[in-house]
Order: sequence, then C-alpha cells, then structure tokens
Amino acid sequence: MKFFNHLPPKILIFLFLIFPFVIGGKERGSPRSVLEKTALTERTASTTKYKRIILASNAPPFHLEKPKKDFVHTNEWKIEPSSGGLVTAVEPVIKSNEENVWVFHVTLSDPEYMLTPKEDPKLMAIETYKNSGKSNFGLSMVLIELERFDKFYKGMSNNILWPAFHNILHKIDVKNEDFNEILKEYREVNKQFAKKIVESNPTENDFIWIQDYHLLFVGEYLREIEVENAKKLLVKTKKYLVNNKKYLMKAKESFELGFFLHTPFNLTENFVEKFENFEEKFKNLTKEIIKGMLSFDKVGFQTNKDRDIFVKWAKHFYKKKLHKTISKNIIIIKIINITPKKGCNLGVYPATIKIDDFTSIAEKEEIINEAKKLRDEKMANTLGEVNSSLALNDLITPKE
Repeated sequence: MKFFNHLPPKILIFLFLIFPFVIGGKERGSPRSVLEKTALTERTASTTKYKRIILASNAPPFHLEKPKKDFVHTNEWKIEPSSGGLVTAVEPVIKSNEENVWVFHVTLSDPEYMLTPKEDPKLMAIETYKNSGKSNFGLSMVLIELERFDKFYKGMSNNILWPAFHNILHKIDVKNEDFNEILKEYREVNKQFAKKIVESNPTENDFIWIQDYHLLFVGEYLREIEVENAKKLLVKTKKYLVNNKKYLMKAKESFELGFFLHTPFNLTENFVEKFENFEEKFKNLTKEIIKGMLSFDKVGFQTNKDRDIFVKWAKHFYKKKLHKTISKNIIIIKIINITPKKGCNLGVYPATIKIDDFTSIAEKEEIINEAKKLRDEKMANTLGEVNSSLALNDLITPKE
C-alpha cells in the first residue's frame, strides 16, 4: 500500500481508468488470484507433498532503493516490501513455510568502484535484511556482472521476449550481429540460476518453481545437472556399468520442476520470420523456447488461449513424436527425450492484482476529481494502443 501513496496523481488516475481491464474478463483476473487460490488449496490438501518450495525469479521479493548521494560510500540502500504483480501472485505460497527459498538476481552497486561483494553496500544491505528476521523465507542471491545482466535483461528479455510473447513484433529491437551475444548471455544467466538453485540442495521432496520469461531455460539446465549427477553416481557403482542406460534412469533423482508465465504467450509465425537471416543455429529461437519450457513437470499459463498456442507450437516442432492427453483440465504432453518421463503438465491459472489496494486508491476524492478532468491519455501497448488508434482513425475518416 505504501508503494501507491508515492505515485504521482496522473499515474494513479491511469491505474484507476484501466482497473476494470486488469481485473475483468472471463479468464484474466478474479476477486482472488486463481493462481494463489489453486496453489494454497493444493498446499493445504497435502501438506506433506513438498517439504520446501524453491522459487526463482529475476526480481527479488522486495524493492531496493539506492541512496541519492554517494551511495557507493554508504550503506544506506533501502529495502521495502514489493507490491509488484509477481510478488503479489506467489508470496502467499512461498511465505507459508520458513524453509522455502526465494532465488533472485543482484548486481553490484557500481562496477566502477571495483568493490568486492563483501564491501558492496547494496549486497551488504541485502545480507543485513536476510539476517534481520524480516523475511518469512530463505533468500538466495545470484550475483550477475552488470554487462552480462544488460544483455540478458535489456537485450534479450525486454527487447525480444517481452514483445514477442505479447505479439508486438515492431517493438523488437535487435541487430543481427548482436543477437548471438545476447542469447548467449541470456543462457549464461539461466545457467547461473540453475547452479544457485542446486546450492539449496533440492531433493525429490522439494518443488522448484521458476517464474516468467526471464528464466525459460533454467529447467533445461537443471535437467542437465540431473544427468551429470546420475553419471557421477554411475561411476561410483561400477557393477552397474553393463546396464548403463537403464541404471541412469533408475539412479537419477528427478527434480520436481514448475514454471509459471506471468505474461501472455502469443508467439506467431512472424516471430520466426523476424530471425530468418541470422546464423543457422539461432534461426529457430521459437523451438528453443518450446523445448526449454517442455523440460518442466508443470507449466502454468494465464489463459486457455496462451496454452493452446503453446501446444500448437509443440505439435509443429515435434509432430508424430508428441503424445497428448487431457485430465481434469490439464493438458499432458509427452515427447521422448524432451519432456520428463511422466510428461509436461500444462495448466491455466489466471493471476491478478491486490484489488483492495487499487479500490481504496480509486475511491480517493482527489483521484475521482482529477479523473473527471482527464480527456486524453496514452494507453500501454498491452491495452491496444496501436489498434485503438487505427480504430479511431477509421471512425473519423470520411467515407467516399
């Protein structure tokens, strides 16, 4: 709630006006997050199913604010509760057990000062927060070099994946010579997350829950770690070497992997065509995305449409190899050597916002009065800026 109090009036008015779009609709949004409700129901129905939840997201479960002056020479970084959509959706589940762990990225305060992680004020502030007892769960940081993070976050996540998943392809901004490098760094960050998750010593009794389009390949790398662990175990038990493949499958203690996409999944054929002139191995990024997501045991989408598009692409790439079944509104896809042995379970779990926070702000007198004066406002891309403009132009253009 504190977050909203600091927003400028015009921003609050904008939120007030789009509020019905955010919570409305047949599938997106509900009086209570369906994702939260489903997760809590499953959790309480079988409290012994998972010992821990190890959650991974690009963003931390709190808001970091740097000091305005000489922040490198002080330890004044502020840490406050986050009211972002991702935290709103998953925090009720993750904070239900103090043994749960949240894995997130962090960069140094300022690389120009060449501080070590132990000397860095931002990292020191996070460590202080971790040891203060204010968090209801464990915190685990993935330290990423700033240059790598820029290519991972701005280059790949924001300039390619976000507009691609929203089917706003004109917003994709990448040069051919840059593409190989930013995809490489994106994968490296995903690999760092996978390694950090393994440091939490997950077992078959834990649930590893990966969040959003920043971390599409984490599941794939965790599966590779599974195989490596099995091979190491195989070497220690030489008497099973004769039946190598069979023992590998038996020895492998599988991770339970879940993935939830907080954006639409609206990849189109045009996205593939956007990269047709790139090097051969990167020509079909869409297939890499589908393959990476299929490595999870469970994948959650916001709408049936998003899930249907994903299934369509999976069928396109794997055709006769794909086996599809439906059980209790869950689509189960099995592809040998691609999905887990029991298949990849695709579900639909719409996530919403903290409705009480928005309604209390919308009812403020100053917001209501300012809203009445507002006549012209630019809408965000996801609310149909382009289509709305075209429709208005068509409406006011004289017909011959």
